[in-house]
Amino acid sequence: MFQSETINDAIISAISMIAEKGPKPLLKRVNFSLEEDSADMITSEQLTELLTIEGDPNDSTQVEFRLALSRWDQSTDSPWLSEAPASAITPKGRERRAYVLHKLGFPEDHFERINFSYPVINAGVMVTNPTDGRWPWYTSDRRTRSHYWDVYQGVLKRRGFGPDAIVALDESTTQIVSRFADPTWDETYQTKGLVVGHVQSGKTANFTGTVAKAIDAGYRLIIVLTGTLELLRSQTQRRLDKELVGFENIVGGIDLTDEVLARETIDYIANQDADWLDGDKFVKFGYDPESVPGVPHIIRLTKSTDDYKSLRAGLSTLDYKSHIRNPEQKIYHPDNLWDTPVRLVVIKKNAAVLRKLIKDLKQIRGNTQDYPALIIDDEADQAGINTKKPPVKLSKEEQEEENKQTRERTTINKLLSELLGILPRAQYVGYTATPFANVFVDASDVEDIYPKDFILSLTPPAAYMGGGSFHDRHLVHAPEEVKTPATSNQAAYVRNIYSTPDTPGIRVREMQDALDSFVLSGSIKLWREAKGSRGNFGHHTMLFHESVKQADHNALADEIHSLWKRSDYLGFDGYDRLLKLWNEDYAVVMRELATRKDSELPDPKTHLIPSSFDDVAVYLPEVIKRIEGGVRPIAVVNGDKDSEYTQAGADFQKGSVWKILVGGAKLSRGYTIEGLTVTWYSRRALAADTLMQMGRWFGYRPGYRDLVRLYIGRNVPAPDKKSQPYDLYEAFESMIGDEEEFRDQLEQFAELDEDGLPQVRPREIPPLVYQSLPWLRPTARSRMYHAKVVQYAKGDRFKDFFYLPPRDPDHNQNLTNLTAIAPVLRLLNEVEFFEYRTATEQLSSYQAKTGTVPAEVVLGSLSNFVWGKPGFADPDIKFVQESISKGTITDFKVVMPIPKDPVNRVIDLDAIAGIRFPIIERKRRERGDFSGSSRWTRQPLEKNYTMKKEPGDLSSHTTGAVIVTLAADQWGELGPFSDPKALKGDTVSPEDVAPLFSWALPHAAAPKGKAGFSVVSPEGPQ
Repeated sequence: MFQSETINDAIISAISMIAEKGPKPLLKRVNFSLEEDSADMITSEQLTELLTIEGDPNDSTQVEFRLALSRWDQSTDSPWLSEAPASAITPKGRERRAYVLHKLGFPEDHFERINFSYPVINAGVMVTNPTDGRWPWYTSDRRTRSHYWDVYQGVLKRRGFGPDAIVALDESTTQIVSRFADPTWDETYQTKGLVVGHVQSGKTANFTGTVAKAIDAGYRLIIVLTGTLELLRSQTQRRLDKELVGFENIVGGIDLTDEVLARETIDYIANQDADWLDGDKFVKFGYDPESVPGVPHIIRLTKSTDDYKSLRAGLSTLDYKSHIRNPEQKIYHPDNLWDTPVRLVVIKKNAAVLRKLIKDLKQIRGNTQDYPALIIDDEADQAGINTKKPPVKLSKEEQEEENKQTRERTTINKLLSELLGILPRAQYVGYTATPFANVFVDASDVEDIYPKDFILSLTPPAAYMGGGSFHDRHLVHAPEEVKTPATSNQAAYVRNIYSTPDTPGIRVREMQDALDSFVLSGSIKLWREAKGSRGNFGHHTMLFHESVKQADHNALADEIHSLWKRSDYLGFDGYDRLLKLWNEDYAVVMRELATRKDSELPDPKTHLIPSSFDDVAVYLPEVIKRIEGGVRPIAVVNGDKDSEYTQAGADFQKGSVWKILVGGAKLSRGYTIEGLTVTWYSRRALAADTLMQMGRWFGYRPGYRDLVRLYIGRNVPAPDKKSQPYDLYEAFESMIGDEEEFRDQLEQFAELDEDGLPQVRPREIPPLVYQSLPWLRPTARSRMYHAKVVQYAKGDRFKDFFYLPPRDPDHNQNLTNLTAIAPVLRLLNEVEFFEYRTATEQLSSYQAKTGTVPAEVVLGSLSNFVWGKPGFADPDIKFVQESISKGTITDFKVVMPIPKDPVNRVIDLDAIAGIRFPIIERKRRERGDFSGSSRWTRQPLEKNYTMKKEPGDLSSHTTGAVIVTLAADQWGELGPFSDPKALKGDTVSPEDVAPLFSWALPHAAAPKGKAGFSVVSPEGPQ
């Protein structure tokens, strides 16, 4: 296939001609541009090949086609849709894509190739309130005002953002802005929303895009609230200035030849900022926005070096009265809005600074009631949440009286409420990776920041390494399969820390292994860089996070430094250790990951694999030189002073950083550790959101994904010395599962019901938050309140009912539950084999006792179970009861897997007398319940019984699936444990057997998911 710059230019030109107007025959327009040179004219097959050929992922031709295709996929109101068939009206569906490709003139037999190369992007899931006529206002016509978005999109392209990432950002920011109030409305409406990203996943890029589109749409006061550190505020200011505000707005007409004035006025000149002096790093428009009608210029009220300061005599800077064209009209009137300049404030969540801004807004002559404002709250779950516990169990009269009074608030929360009060046309959007604190805000408190209007859960790009990348929750393994890097994320990336203060010898060995991994991975990075890999190897860092106490950090740094000096990296001992680590770890992981078929497959163009240790060993001296850098290899980063973060080895803006960082809580919020490759983590936390923020090993690892290692504590001592040690890997797995369930349910309930209305409103989100470990709350107690789910279901998705009471020798919960499930067990009269595929696509199978059981029998059994949490299964039972009455659920395929070496015993229970059952080993967790059913067990049942049926499928549409297992649950002096071999004799007591139960409902019974909610009130659920 031939390519030429002329052809590529012609394709890009043709795409740009039709991108806004809608899909038109593309080949015709390309060849029209090429007709002067007939030798370059191309065929339909050649056009398709040019657009789908694998090569540079940032190829400009494919990028432009991807962006245009996405725009057409998403459109809901474009004029070209008026001719579309009804089946193509729904955005982002197969029918829409087929219609677009048809309009572009591609033959139908090319559709599959194009769709494979350009899959429809899912940017995220939004839960909103029912529309009340206000929306949509952010139409395609309105979006033609796109100066600042176009500028920012261009920056992203130059930064190397892939087209899929830009498409996702475009879609998600459009979703966000479309839920704002129209800034030109006479009506005053204040939107409050929440955007849920992932730790280290690029939330700043998203809110920068949102700011760009909001400015284009007419918002003229932008307030960005950062965390509590000045360094983070300064970094955010600098990034917005560099990528959005731009050179011309910063200069603001100042004569740069007047060096004194330039230094006094422009912070980047005064600081001798390297990127500013470079001349090309800060975006340039090529013109002064103030001179272009309809393009507002931006006035910065804060700088990279200065948080907000009282304006005093300069209050007019914040006053719009002196800047509007028609004083007879409001600022938001179209006669004034489009040419009115934008004020940008980037401010810490600091009481003293917020008070200055509020005071100035109250004093200016302009009426702040009319200001179309946007407030972005980065790290929205930090500082701004009201943690003052409201009164509980109030009578109606007491509640009414309490509402009349001023609610007691924490300082920052009170100031945010005051800011929102004096800017009633402000739109508030919180950004966080840990949303639980925000969704537990009191929804009835109208002055608070509860996201009453929307919650958007962002979908991270495939390149993101999140919690799931370090766990095997969604990978299928056979029961006795040995995990390898080719089949297991845990085997590839995770290394265990078992040492404690009482085992110093083991600690030295584990810590030495972690330091060796840091050095060896650095050598591999340098080898890849020399071989032309497109990875990002400018920074190479390691993180130690063991304690919140600053004194501990200094002691740990000394301990690491002492070990570093003994490591002999340029001598024989160091060489031998690194060679062993290469042979047993890195060489194996790199090669086996290259065979993966899932999202963990590294890009072979960047993740080059050395043929031998000698290839990388030659780079060891350079690695040691960079890490030591003339000072200690360790930088302690744990204080409130900016100097902590601008010291040598911790300032990623001043140059390449190759260092070991030691810190605690200050590294868990906003501060991005660039080039993080090896992490040593052994600090526990009691709240899931706090623990999640400590997951700094999440993020993007371009060119070195396969080199990442997480050393994590599996045996962390409890503070009281009496409790069981904490397994932090298990804690993260549990937390990730709870978060995934939260996001999955958002996705489920984002679907509209039969009447086209949202199934769940943002204020009904709290019941969807779960807690899997007893010691790991979703968020701090002071941030939680309760609602109640009374009905819940999702077709084709298994749910485990393993929330059993902790084993108590004085009670017979197991006897009660076995008696309850006995009617089901008696009907398991057959033996069948079920096939499944493992993570490596190997075909395997398991044997099971089975039976088809009437739904009423299954429901009767589940209804009589005793749970560790009262009412645990009530919402599910309620839904199935209704489904049985409607006839949408009639039966369940019940399966009891038989292990390869079963312990078959008779249970001494009259209801199932004489029947032998396989009793298995299943781990009972700390809170008393058991780990979930196996994915290898679920896979064939999901495929054969519960997933959506194809048209014409004659199998039952009303049969669900149940997995039943019987787990040994012995009671001994040391407490409960599961060990089938501990059961004596041929007959066992029912008190020693825990029945475990999972089900998946047929897809047709709840294809979009369904929930019913009540509200907890003094009189009880309503």
